[in-house]
Amino acid sequence: MRFLFLLGSYLPHASANGVCVEKIAQSLKEQGNDVYCLAMTRYDDSDYEEIDGVKIYRIKNMLHSRVIDWCDTYSVLPCVNILRSIALWSWRFRRVFFFFLWPLSAPLFAWKFYRRARQICLDNHIDCVIGVYQPFESLFALTQLKKHLPRLKTVSYMCDSLGDGVYPQILPKKWIRYRAIRSEYMMSMCVESILCLPFVANTLNKNKFINVSKIKEIDIPFIKQNNTCYTFLETTLYFIYAGTLGMELRDPTYAIDTIRRIKIKGRLIFYGLTDTQCYFDNKKTMSEYVDIKHKGAITHKKCEEELKKADILLNISNRKTIQVPSKIFEYINLGKPIITFYTDEADLSRYPLSLLIKEDWDRLDENAAIVEKFIREKRGMHVPFTEVRALFPQNTPDYTAKLLSEICGGEWLDG
Repeated sequence: MRFLFLLGSYLPHASANGVCVEKIAQSLKEQGNDVYCLAMTRYDDSDYEEIDGVKIYRIKNMLHSRVIDWCDTYSVLPCVNILRSIALWSWRFRRVFFFFLWPLSAPLFAWKFYRRARQICLDNHIDCVIGVYQPFESLFALTQLKKHLPRLKTVSYMCDSLGDGVYPQILPKKWIRYRAIRSEYMMSMCVESILCLPFVANTLNKNKFINVSKIKEIDIPFIKQNNTCYTFLETTLYFIYAGTLGMELRDPTYAIDTIRRIKIKGRLIFYGLTDTQCYFDNKKTMSEYVDIKHKGAITHKKCEEELKKADILLNISNRKTIQVPSKIFEYINLGKPIITFYTDEADLSRYPLSLLIKEDWDRLDENAAIVEKFIREKRGMHVPFTEVRALFPQNTPDYTAKLLSEICGGEWLDG
């Protein structure tokens, strides 16, 4: 069969959704299917290329996104912050200008995205199209494809919630929510199935107009292949945190203040975008034993390499949302010890090599002692892949790929 994914970004500059698609695409390829992607350009991406057997078509991204990518590339230049602000404000203005079309904020670009997807479907005789939200343009193109090419099987892949997502603050919340629920309904009418994470399924089930039989729960598909047990030759402990940091979403303050109190020689490296750089630059965060640094965003491939070198993986749970950080399942796939700091809910209660620390400033020294004991006892230990896969079956790419194959009338060869 021939599958086409519509999404925001794919390798080599993939978002979290793009990494999920890459895992599922490889599982589909292993079953003998042809896989195509239509994504938006990032940085210096080419208009067409083939990566690991997946044929990738790209369309030029919107201007504000191209400007932000340029700013990321040349972040040392003095004008970058001003230019980035202008790009962000231009996007906000566009959303206000087209408020009557929300959640569609760039109608001309969305139509261009659909036309490119339609041409790919016709040229390559595509059997099934999967629209990955976000961005909304992929869902728009998906519904238009079903209207104009009704023979296509269509599936929406929801890693984020539309109905309970982040709304523009300038617009009335009740009206925005009505538009979101209406869009969910219109999308559900044009697809054979809706594959979504559990928290998204909960919000969709509240929409009484949606046929709940179309909703199928999946999870983040990062449990893949054999995880390798690495032998560490360095005496210096190596911690890694990978992911976006932000004072509202994931505040690293408590985790850092805890780890800087342990008495084990080591390095703690943070990789990813952050709005808390000033905290890392503050000398008060320095530790006598642990060298703490933030090294910014890196490619997904480079991140995988660094995670493999680490002794201990650091996780900071999301605040004010039940959505689990996608990176956590890449941690789990490696089978290494994981320390999770959380405020409301912990993410890793099922994982055997995990330590859960609830943020409590009155117990900071006590928690530091618990972390130090965990490191001394668990460093070098490993969870076999067979056990990881048994604990998290829905987090394997094969689980989602098999669902897609069944929805589209294909066969799946187990083993």
